[in-house]
Amino acid sequence: GRNGYSGTTNHPVTEVNWYDVVKWCNARSEKDGLAPVYYTNNTLASVYRTGQLDLAVDAVKWMANGYRLPTEAEWEFAARGGTKSLGYIDSGSNAIGDVSWFNMNAGNNTHPVSTKEPNELGWYDLSGNVCECYWDWYDAYSNVPQTNPKGPTPQSYHVTRGGSFGDYVVNVLSSRVAFRGHG
Repeated sequence: GRNGYSGTTNHPVTEVNWYDVVKWCNARSEKDGLAPVYYTNNTLASVYRTGQLDLAVDAVKWMANGYRLPTEAEWEFAARGGTKSLGYIDSGSNAIGDVSWFNMNAGNNTHPVSTKEPNELGWYDLSGNVCECYWDWYDAYSNVPQTNPKGPTPQSYHVTRGGSFGDYVVNVLSSRVAFRGHG
């Protein structure tokens, strides 16, 4: 990856793939003396460090104290403001320009984190600037009610949420909390 779309420092990292992010989570966990979260298979015996493995939910040590990607459900709960939610359509506002960098205000580039308003939890950039990576694979939602689901089995794409600086104003729906993309 690189800092920002144009390589600018203090901008969110761009151009990384899901596999590298997951391996980075494990590497950072080990560097900080924490237990890695992602493993090569369901035996949880070999830490995922190389290659591009399409990990299944049973190859994750969910209770480990190491770093991991949020699930789609965890991200949505946080983006909506958690238990402090005021019901906004974007993360922290109904006025997208207050909380989001998107095509009409970003100047075709990312921006330093936390230069727009935060959501109810005090978290920045959950709408716009860059799309975020999540644990989950992209698939239709299950018809079965679930509490904190861990997503479907491996599919073709991972879920992306939050929208980005390149999303056009006519497509501001991509920055809305409810919008789901894949990449």
